[in-house]
Amino acid sequence: RTTARADEDLYDIYLPLIRHEQQLGLGLALRKETLRRQGVLRSAKLRDPGPSLNADDLLELQRLFDRLVLKLKAANYLIPEGLDS
Repeated sequence: RTTARADEDLYDIYLPLIRHEQQLGLGLALRKETLRRQGVLRSAKLRDPGPSLNADDLLELQRLFDRLVLKLKAANYLIPEGLDS
C-alpha cells in the first residue's frame, strides 16, 4: 500500500467513530468518554448544563469501539489503549 492509500484506509476505519462524535448535543460528551477510556482524562463529566451519556449512549459507543477494534486488527493496525475491552 502506498502511504496515501494506507492513510485513507485508516481514516475510513475511524470514520464511523469520528462521525458519531460529531453529533449535535452529545459530541463533546462522546469525545470525553473516548478520552477517559484511553486514560487521557480521569472523568468524562461535563459542566452543567452539558449533556451526560445514558446507558444506551454508552452501549452504542462500546459497539462502535468493538467494530473499530475488529477492523483495526483485520488491517494489522495497533489498537489504541482503552478501546480493546
